[in-house]
Amino acid sequence: MSDISDLKASVLEQAHEKGRLLLAEATEKIEQEAKEREAQLVRQKLGQREQQLKEISRRSQREIQQLENQKRQSTLVIKQRVLRELFEEAYAQMVTWSQAEEEHFLKSVLVKYPEEELTLVFGALSAEKFSSSQLEDLKKAFPQVHFSDQSIAGQAGFVLSQGRVDDSYLYRDLLDSVWQEESYRLAQDIFKDQAE
Repeated sequence: MSDISDLKASVLEQAHEKGRLLLAEATEKIEQEAKEREAQLVRQKLGQREQQLKEISRRSQREIQQLENQKRQSTLVIKQRVLRELFEEAYAQMVTWSQAEEEHFLKSVLVKYPEEELTLVFGALSAEKFSSSQLEDLKKAFPQVHFSDQSIAGQAGFVLSQGRVDDSYLYRDLLDSVWQEESYRLAQDIFKDQAE
């Protein structure tokens, strides 16, 4: 009976040993899978974090760009307002020119039309600066120019007409023309020190 007991003990021992080996293998396999899952989760979390950081970076870049655009826009508005004020000041100065300054400007324009028959219509604000004797002197100096008895209400300067073609020297028109042609260049010149 001892052989049977020994055999039984041996079989039980082998079974226990096999069970321990299977348990060890299963435990090792489970631990390995757990480590792999943990590593996968870490990679996933790192990938998600990287995506979130990229999204935050893109969003902040967009917001920075929007702020830069708003800054440029408000700077442009301020510059345009300053330029418009400068043009308004220039207009106010031209409107308040003395009779001598008005006459000087008028003569500097009329000499550019030495041969042409012209009709000159003053703006009312300029016309009131000339006396009848001063107008007579102008008519003698520029016989090719017909000085109209009419005037343009609320305007300073004058309009020269040759047939159907009018050349406006009304101060508002002159300044508006300069504004359209030169405002960008003037803004650059006036505000270039801001960029430096």
